[in-house]
Amino acid sequence: MKVFIGMIIFSIVYLVGMELINKKLETINFESETVAIESDSSLYSVSITGAVNNPGTYTVSKGDKLSYLISLAGGLSEGADEKAYNLNVLLENGVTYYISYESSGEEKVSINTATIASLDTLPGIGTVIARRIISYRNTNGNFKTIEELKDVSGIGDALFEQIKDLICL
Repeated sequence: MKVFIGMIIFSIVYLVGMELINKKLETINFESETVAIESDSSLYSVSITGAVNNPGTYTVSKGDKLSYLISLAGGLSEGADEKAYNLNVLLENGVTYYISYESSGEEKVSINTATIASLDTLPGIGTVIARRIISYRNTNGNFKTIEELKDVSGIGDALFEQIKDLICL
């Protein structure tokens, strides 16, 4: 009889406890918790190609710079053009960075067709100015002269003089 009463008490406690747990679970919004975690991510996936020892895709932290990505890729390979990119550019999630080789003078970046990554290889041109160049090009059509590049916000005479021999139409 004591066993039977014990089983009844256990069953009642179990059922009441399960009911309380189920009510608590109904109030939790699991989807919003997941979204909050994903949107707060501080890890980026970026790729690097060109004149590095180990081109590929790497996971970096938000706020890391191109110099760090180059070190992850094993450093610069022989023939890398050390003047053709900005080591202090902040990495952006999902972007591929290209490290160019020293030019024989014939390979230039076309300001009418270049991508953000290609423009970013020019000295003094970071991702922000590269986006401005592409935005200007999309709004006004292709550049008619390389000097027209100075009409883009952030490109003055000094920066233009620095890159004019590295660009073409």
